[in-house]
Amino acid sequence: MQKKPLKVQPARRVYKPKYPSFEDKNPLLHPETRPYPFSHKFIKWASAGGLASFLLLSGNELSGQAPADTLYNPFPLENAQVPYRPVSFGTGLPERLKSEEAVQAIRKAFAESGIQLEERVWLEGENIGVYLDGYSHKDKIGFLFMDYANMDTSFTIGSYPQRSYLEIEAAMNGEYDLQYNVKQSVERRAEEFRRFLEDKAAYIEGLTRYLPTALERAYADQLSALAPREESEERFNTYHLQYSLDAYRQGIKEEEGLHVDISRHIDRRFEDSVEKRILWSYVRSLRRHSYYTDEFYGKVSTAVSQLKGIGPNKDFIDKYLALIEFLNYNNGSYLLHKDTAYQELKLGIMKAYPPEQWLDNLEPLDACHDRNFVSLSEARRIDEKNGDGTQFIAPISLRDPVMIIHDGNLSEELQKEGKRLREERNRLWEQYSRENGMTKEILAQRQAEMKALFEQYAWNKLKDLPRQERDSLNRLQREERKAIEAKYEAMELLTDEEKAAYQLKFNAFNEREQAWQRACAEDIRLNTLRKLEEQVRMYIKWARSQMGG
Repeated sequence: MQKKPLKVQPARRVYKPKYPSFEDKNPLLHPETRPYPFSHKFIKWASAGGLASFLLLSGNELSGQAPADTLYNPFPLENAQVPYRPVSFGTGLPERLKSEEAVQAIRKAFAESGIQLEERVWLEGENIGVYLDGYSHKDKIGFLFMDYANMDTSFTIGSYPQRSYLEIEAAMNGEYDLQYNVKQSVERRAEEFRRFLEDKAAYIEGLTRYLPTALERAYADQLSALAPREESEERFNTYHLQYSLDAYRQGIKEEEGLHVDISRHIDRRFEDSVEKRILWSYVRSLRRHSYYTDEFYGKVSTAVSQLKGIGPNKDFIDKYLALIEFLNYNNGSYLLHKDTAYQELKLGIMKAYPPEQWLDNLEPLDACHDRNFVSLSEARRIDEKNGDGTQFIAPISLRDPVMIIHDGNLSEELQKEGKRLREERNRLWEQYSRENGMTKEILAQRQAEMKALFEQYAWNKLKDLPRQERDSLNRLQREERKAIEAKYEAMELLTDEEKAAYQLKFNAFNEREQAWQRACAEDIRLNTLRKLEEQVRMYIKWARSQMGG
């Protein structure tokens, strides 16, 4: 064959790789998602005599698994995605099913599989002590539902193990360790000074940008007169501390309650210092909360009165911190604060012992916590028992991807309705613009002028200017925008009455569109619930197959 010279030519088709998504199923747990040639569809064809007769291989040899392996456990603990790192906001996180509706769907799947579950069944033994959300003694199967209401702090990344007050104090990193918190406060203040040195103007502007109080303005004036150099740190620290103390005093000026009473006592008792500010930060536990009974709050009030009579400052601080620690002691879950039984146990300890012995008698509180919360070690033990076939309880977590309500998978009817609505909106808007004299060319010109205006007065161009000049330019921008809007308003052809008639049409259309959006949300939610039910039925079939059924 004659050799042909190499030549470069454009590709007819470009390969686009498909990257894995967090929504993809794990092929080890979901065999139906395996790729060719290990997919079930291919294996089924080959086992029926296609490729198998040619290769003289059996179906089981092809698949490398027994027929029973087509069933799988859809709720291994790895699907629960624990331990997890908690976040303080929900922006960007996927929407999930509510716990109540998820549990209801799980119970429905069990019932449709012929299993009648008992609720709140206590499971104990082999380092496990939890209440199951559902269990059938007859069928030896059930489930434990885990969400943020019953998972303890061992499920979170970076949390400390359960410790007593004395262990926390000895570790020097407890929430109410005064010296540790003072050290942290000093470090944060050093970071504030570093920011002041790097950009004094930006630091002061941050204090006065949004409706500054008189205290903030006075603090900013002090810093304005301070030179940004290393020798200024001591004076900066003095200003920073005084501002912090004065801001707290101003904040409680119009308030009443035990937290104000003890705050004023601390203010009279101690000189201004970082320690005083830290002691003040603890008093939030003494606010009158809705879940404090009158009797409970009365005992706390008595303890505070006794505190104020203590002589030496060290004794006062020790007993004050012990009181605060006791009020907040709940093994890491704020939900127990509102638990009536838990509060009654606390009140019982307060009645039975003097305040200095409260922290030595926390066993009833720990027992209450253990009966109401699941630990990560208990969830792992339940998962292990599923794996070795000694017990079949599904540890189902709200964090499981199956709980995520996806935007896709709309029914064909709703997709068609959405397309019709988009087309109708476009037609209505085009008709309005045409009758109003606002052609596409005019609207494009208006948009171009507005874009040029915003680019001319962009924030990144104005932020470094002096405040007076920046405010002046912002006013000029508003005036020019109003002029552009007035110019194009004068070009409109429709009267106010005709515009009002169109507004009614747009309002009616918006109501229909909102009704469609609600129908879409409900359809997506129901699809998610159906998928959850399918997973539960798969778990039941798998468990029965492991039992020999």
